[in-house]
Amino acid sequence: MKIKSIKDKEKKYLILDISIKTKLIILATKNKIIDMIKFSISKEFVENIIPFIQKIIHKNNIKLKDLNGIIVGQGPGAFIGIRIAVLTSKILSIGLNIPLYKISSLILLSSGHINKNNIITPKIYAYNNLYYGISFQKNKIILSENIYNNSVLNRFSNHLLLDLNNIKISLLQTFFYMKKVLNPHFLKPKYYDIN
Repeated sequence: MKIKSIKDKEKKYLILDISIKTKLIILATKNKIIDMIKFSISKEFVENIIPFIQKIIHKNNIKLKDLNGIIVGQGPGAFIGIRIAVLTSKILSIGLNIPLYKISSLILLSSGHINKNNIITPKIYAYNNLYYGISFQKNKIILSENIYNNSVLNRFSNHLLLDLNNIKISLLQTFFYMKKVLNPHFLKPKYYDIN
């Protein structure tokens, strides 16, 4: 009989975010990023998301059914990207009976910067000089997530336009801010529009 090591017993999570040009698939425990696929090719990603997930799972000698949860960045961000991420995570969660968790893409992609500065204002370009944004002072949200023009965002300091070069994931912050999806069938991407 094979005895599992303590390391094997650590809960493993799949994290998906496709809200910006940089696409992420992460395999992690609560304390450690085990592996990450990060790249910016949009067209290939759409048709290859499942093969990329299988690649990261097989490379690390686990099975999809062994995951303890799926964490999805539900937006805001690229319309098609967040729809693909949410749909893929729902299919995996329902099909494999794995818990599903949601998190703001703004929070997920900037989570490693939270608490590093007094104030941080992560943002994602939306359209027509508008940005999806949020602002933190340490761990407290001081500007709620929405779509804003720069005149509103400029009232808050330390802007961080999220892209390949400044994505920084903190698992501690990710697990703090994520929320369990009680019924995956009803999870929808986050969209904002200017009124």
